[in-house]
Amino acid sequence: HYDEGEYMALRKEMDEINDQIIMMRGRVEALNAKIDELKKQEEQLEAVKATVEQAKKYLAVYERIRNDLFNRDGPLATSLRSWALKEISYYASEYIRSFGIGISEIKLSEKRRDVSIECYSGSGIMEIGSLSGGESIAVALAIGFAMAKLMGMGLVDFIILDEPTIYLDEERKRSLVNIILNFNAGYGALKQMVIITHDREIFENSAVDAIFQFEKYNGVTSVQKV
Repeated sequence: HYDEGEYMALRKEMDEINDQIIMMRGRVEALNAKIDELKKQEEQLEAVKATVEQAKKYLAVYERIRNDLFNRDGPLATSLRSWALKEISYYASEYIRSFGIGISEIKLSEKRRDVSIECYSGSGIMEIGSLSGGESIAVALAIGFAMAKLMGMGLVDFIILDEPTIYLDEERKRSLVNIILNFNAGYGALKQMVIITHDREIFENSAVDAIFQFEKYNGVTSVQKV
């Protein structure tokens, strides 16, 4: 027995089911597209992860290089400072002996990030605080000359002393002049020594090559040989 109403109801139900099937297929396709997109993102993330892991390895190497080569307390810096202090001590000892003031050796060493200076004479170690003004000047000059020699690798032809007589009394100023002149004449370490000072008079009767005087007037500086 055919029932038109029942048929139409079933037909409507079938159409609704088909619509739902079409809708589900669209959702499945959208989900598949999303899955493909997520897979691509996963592949990209894996590539990024690999790059990050490689970067971490490079960073570890960089940190090691920085600690070994550039860190102040790294093995290379420590070794270089130790070598430099030994070289400066060696040359400073040569220079101080040329001054003829009784000091035979200067030794520089590093202790807890501080550089200590020890002076030796025929009777043993001399405390830095017990040195006279002239002796202190001689030690400072010897170390300065040694540092210049080391940094210049023997190619330093001249050195500039800026106000070496400051805070010294007249006797010690004269002592400094004698030390400088005797050193440069007797030891022959430098071709030229330039001294900047306000105490011109202490060099006037000394065997210096030339004295130049700087004067400033109305904002203009003039230089003339004395």
